[in-house]
Amino acid sequence: MNFQMIRVISSPSSSTTGFLTVMRLITAPLVDGGKTAPGRREKRPLFYQLRYRLPNHFATARRFHGMFPGFEAMSSSHPVHNPDLSMPPTAARLRPDSILSIYYLEGRFAAGFRINAPGFVGNWEEEDFSFLFFLEAADETVAALVANTPGVKLLDRYEMSYQDWQGGAITPFRLGKFLFNPPWLKAAAEKDDIAITLDAGVVFGNGMHATTQDCLTAISIAMAGGKVATMIDLGCGTGILSLAAAKLGCARTLAVDLNELAVRTTAENVRLNGLDRLILPVVGRAEEQMGVACDLLVANIHFQVMKKIVASDDFPRQKWFILSGLLPSEAEKIVARLRRMPVSILKRWCSGQVWHTILGITHERP
Repeated sequence: MNFQMIRVISSPSSSTTGFLTVMRLITAPLVDGGKTAPGRREKRPLFYQLRYRLPNHFATARRFHGMFPGFEAMSSSHPVHNPDLSMPPTAARLRPDSILSIYYLEGRFAAGFRINAPGFVGNWEEEDFSFLFFLEAADETVAALVANTPGVKLLDRYEMSYQDWQGGAITPFRLGKFLFNPPWLKAAAEKDDIAITLDAGVVFGNGMHATTQDCLTAISIAMAGGKVATMIDLGCGTGILSLAAAKLGCARTLAVDLNELAVRTTAENVRLNGLDRLILPVVGRAEEQMGVACDLLVANIHFQVMKKIVASDDFPRQKWFILSGLLPSEAEKIVARLRRMPVSILKRWCSGQVWHTILGITHERP
């Protein structure tokens, strides 16, 4: 397999043009900046294809006790835990001209794995591969890790600026009523702007992908259409959707991702925006949070996990739901399932004839 950088083009109809640069294992030739070769369907970006694992740690957020019916019982049987926040936040270190050294390895490290090395940004684990990110060359550190970790071997190493990793200039941008600013540069807000500081780090969710943009629109509709006091954000990534919901008035959001680097990134963005009392980021399996009832469930996540979410007996307990990250054939399967349930599909988005997002509401809430 070849490890390459591709660009996933945003929807032409979105309010902000641009693209998201993501790491991806290519299994088919790609041409024209990420468009598939003739006759081939574009495969999902690698960051969508998460290999879910359940951490063995257990911690519950006491300040959220009582806000999410079923959370305490669910946590006892399906543990979640808060991320390790002892590492320096990426927002304090990453700049557009920062040079990322990315080490692509086959194999995964043991639970609780940590690297105490200068410039270490984080470890993204996926399927049977690991991606180690540093702000400086770390050949000796990685060589020592490989030598002392059975089953792990170095496949390749890449260097690029953080700006190139993000797919272009990192500047403030608007999506609907939201104004997103990087930590180092804030644009002057207009009267009705909802300003959000967003540091994407090296995690999916910088606001440029069509599914993120459609989810933001759907969240705005749901928040305007009824009282949304509680939300669960499954596959939170950078926490961009949780931040938007909190800024729109959502009182409590549980932000869940299985990848600890994603949850640490969300936690840092929560801190940057002063929303610590409104958003709780936790590490856990998305499909095992369905016992928690909320006013709005948002899942911008891989199809294999989405199927389990929708198939759950507890799915109708959620008042509003937003399901995104679906390719056309996947969306039809999810819609077919929803039509057999006590729910109504209120709106569907199809960006670039590729990515589907569904907004719906339940008729009954047991």
